Amino acid sequence: MIDKAKTNAKLGVDVAELMREKGIETPMVDGVVPSIDELEVLYTKVHQSLGIDLEDDSIQDTPRRIAKLQVNESMKGLDYKNFPKMTTVENKFYDGMVSVNDMLIMSMCEHHWERIVMRVSIAYVPRKGGKVVGLSKFSRLADFFGSRPIVQERYTQQLFEALKYIMDTDDVAVHVRGIHLCMFARGVKEPCSSTTTTCLGGDFNVDMATRKEFMDGINIALPILPQ
Repeated sequence: MIDKAKTNAKLGVDVAELMREKGIETPMVDGVVPSIDELEVLYTKVHQSLGIDLEDDSIQDTPRRIAKLQVNESMKGLDYKNFPKMTTVENKFYDGMVSVNDMLIMSMCEHHWERIVMRVSIAYVPRKGGKVVGLSKFSRLADFFGSRPIVQERYTQQLFEALKYIMDTDDVAVHVRGIHLCMFARGVKEPCSSTTTTCLGGDFNVDMATRKEFMDGINIALPILPQ
């Protein structure tokens, strides 16, 4: 179950409008509220169409398990009422870059609904008197946008623009390296490739030392890749 105490629906509305203005919103139909009961019916039909015996005691509750998983976890990012609380405070003493590296985010390819395993790194440069945010908030934000069907390029831009808006600064960087199981486990069956996407703003774009500090801090090795 989603902890509403850790969400900010009003901020979610603002960020949703920003995503639409920037042309990077996930394709969604307005006004649709995901329903566990409706999804249970649909997943029951899927199992029946595949010839899976829902009378078996191991499987009989699976359609509802999947429905609850989608609404409360895998697809919670489709509902901006679940947008994470991103409380900011004034930066009174720090002068330098802040980065949170190698956050492991699980998402889903919007083309095949195969899993994407991503290692996400985020950084920003707070100014004196500017805004800072608790470190765990970066992980919650990365998870929110990952909890929906994605393409990695759009996902990276969504994180980038949301952070710029919330932190009120252009000095933001986002780096994502993903393993796409739609390539890894099906189709071309390419187990050794990864996909990298990067968005850089402000100082990260024009100051090579700042960019290098960020890029040098990224652990580019993924645990499921051969070492």
